[in-house]
Amino acid sequence: GYATEAAGALLRAALDGGLARVLAVTYPENVASQRVCERIGMRSLGLSDAYYNSTMELFERTA
Repeated sequence: GYATEAAGALLRAALDGGLARVLAVTYPENVASQRVCERIGMRSLGLSDAYYNSTMELFERTA
């Protein structure tokens, strides 16, 4: 879908631009956004309280 295409393009641009690591966070109940992260090759690091003063699902992709 459009979200996957857009997220994939941003991820590629970030990595091609020299970033070694890209993070994404979603609300734990936002399964659709988590699937987008997985489809573009990100992996879940589990839950984190480090972002937005809330418990979030954390995803990572490295170069």
